[in-house]
Amino acid sequence: MSLKIGKEKMDELYALEKHGVPRTHLEVLMWFDVHKGEVVDIDNVQGKKVGGRNKDGNLLQRRAPIPANDIVNGLHYIHNGVRGSYKPGGAKLVGYDKTRNPPQIWEGKDQFTQAIQTGDDTLDGYGKEITFDEEYETWLKIDYEHDATRHEKTPYTEITKGELQRCYDNKIPIGIIYIKSKGVNEILGLGMITKISENKLNYTIKPYDWNGKIDSQFQFVKKDFDVTGSIAKSKAKYRHQRFKDLASVLANNYGQYFYNYTLYVGRVLNQGTKTYHPHSWLGIYSDDTRPRDHQYQFKISLHTLNKKKELTAGLWLDGNANDVRKQLCNTLPRQKDEALQMIKKLPPGYLVASMPRKGDRTFTKVEDLENLDKIIEDLAQKGTELHIYRSFSQAESLDLKTDIIGEFSETFDNLVPLHRLLTGETLVDAWIQKLAKSTEYNPDSKPLEEWCDDFARGEIQNRYDTLPNIGSAVFSFVMGESAPADLLKAFSKNDVLRDNYLYQKLGKPGLFTENPEAKKIIDQIIQHHPVWQKPEDATGNVTNAMKSLTDVKLSGGQVFQPHFAKVLISTVLSSIRPDLFVDYRKNRWNELAKQIGTSFMEDGEEDGVIAAAELAQSITKTNSFKKYFGGKYKDASGNEHLLWVLAGIAWVIRGGLDNVDENLSDVADKILSGDPENG
Repeated sequence: MSLKIGKEKMDELYALEKHGVPRTHLEVLMWFDVHKGEVVDIDNVQGKKVGGRNKDGNLLQRRAPIPANDIVNGLHYIHNGVRGSYKPGGAKLVGYDKTRNPPQIWEGKDQFTQAIQTGDDTLDGYGKEITFDEEYETWLKIDYEHDATRHEKTPYTEITKGELQRCYDNKIPIGIIYIKSKGVNEILGLGMITKISENKLNYTIKPYDWNGKIDSQFQFVKKDFDVTGSIAKSKAKYRHQRFKDLASVLANNYGQYFYNYTLYVGRVLNQGTKTYHPHSWLGIYSDDTRPRDHQYQFKISLHTLNKKKELTAGLWLDGNANDVRKQLCNTLPRQKDEALQMIKKLPPGYLVASMPRKGDRTFTKVEDLENLDKIIEDLAQKGTELHIYRSFSQAESLDLKTDIIGEFSETFDNLVPLHRLLTGETLVDAWIQKLAKSTEYNPDSKPLEEWCDDFARGEIQNRYDTLPNIGSAVFSFVMGESAPADLLKAFSKNDVLRDNYLYQKLGKPGLFTENPEAKKIIDQIIQHHPVWQKPEDATGNVTNAMKSLTDVKLSGGQVFQPHFAKVLISTVLSSIRPDLFVDYRKNRWNELAKQIGTSFMEDGEEDGVIAAAELAQSITKTNSFKKYFGGKYKDASGNEHLLWVLAGIAWVIRGGLDNVDENLSDVADKILSGDPENG
């Protein structure tokens, strides 16, 4: 036996012999794992064609068994080549006689499905069965469904003989073959049947996780509901431990979309009132740079609502997530038709709850939701919560037993497209892909990944080269350890600050040569900077520095105009807090916001520095931006600053994207529908 698969995996599969799965069958499953991701010749799946003719003179269409190899210790077949499932004819293939019908000589029985061959809706006249991730590299699930009318006339043997059911009952994995095109077979590894419909016609298959990860033993029990609503210490701690048990199982059973998300269990104690929570919850979030309840997260909660105890799973916008709420206020009015369409496509029974701190709270079934006007109105109010979820009654939760994990996973999978839309993932992804298609920004038509490596490199690199030096020079200047000339020298290397009109106001004759208050102004910009948690914490600094700068009178009656003041302030802020700020020029960030389909300033808002920083954070925190532009630049200390990357891009884009034939919304639709061309 080859050790390419690893002893632990071999042991895990051989352990399934206790369920009656033949040893050769299990070794074929090992073959699927070893060859995962490979395109294999049809002879390596079905065996080689047998030459000659039968007694009637017709060409033989049979295929001889595949010989034993360093993985499978015996004659075998991987699949018969017919789309659908394949079960070996017996436990062991001991011979092949082409004069016989059938020619295979089997010993023993094999009662389990060994492999499934699937494909897209472009092949064999079947519907689309398989779903891939955004890069079209990793499969997420297979919806293996059967026609009810046909089953009544000619029953499917894989169903009537229980071959699929046994795999599900005993948690036996199945090999997956994907027909990429005619004659091209890609091995996708192993899958596990995670759900079977009541009529036994439809099967959900998801990637198999090793080391028993897919084997969930967690299920809710009556006591979980009995102690919900109580603030007694013992009962709260019991629920907390139960949710920790749930978390350990769920962490290995949610989809590929959550590859860089963090799972947590809510605190047992209310930190404000010092009393124990009467409810328990589990959250999944993606951004570790800000508090988890400040994000639009996936959540499971066990609580009491209107005197009824319920278990819920879905999207959860907490009242503390003010940044996300403000972002939704900007984007949702433009996307309300698309968002409503997505919500209406959710399975019946899902609920949308809009809960402002003041005013009526609404709980609407998705099938009854007519528009998003009330939700948009509520979101304008600080502290509004927005939940889109599925509710499980106590009876339903208990009846599902261990299948509840699969229900949670499916619920989250159903909500992923909506989460991408509401958090800006879809817009950012579509914007980046459209930039890459633009003849203005990609005149050489470079592939997307190569284009991302080079795009705006000069502007981005200048920020990495100069902003750390500006930060050091600013601190030295404020501390009185350097002269104005040293600060001006650092400024002169930066592409933003060495703008001719701005620099002449900074240099001779300018702010740092004529105004004795220059040191005070710089100090106004940076004071208290270590304690800032978000851009708006620096609002007072920006306001005070703006006033001081615009009050400066330079020689010849010149003044320091507001837009120059914002450039200086924002660049200094970006140099000392690269995690919060970007250098600012209104037309650049307006153009970027316009291209993405959002806005960063409401009419009449004076402070673009703060607003641009908030917009930039909302973009760089998306998985899409990290995927395309993350990991490409580091400063001298080895730190990455994605805000500097986006600022460089903002400085490059200026001509719009009108020369691209495809609309941004069309690109977004393709991303949501899994178009492989768009990742």
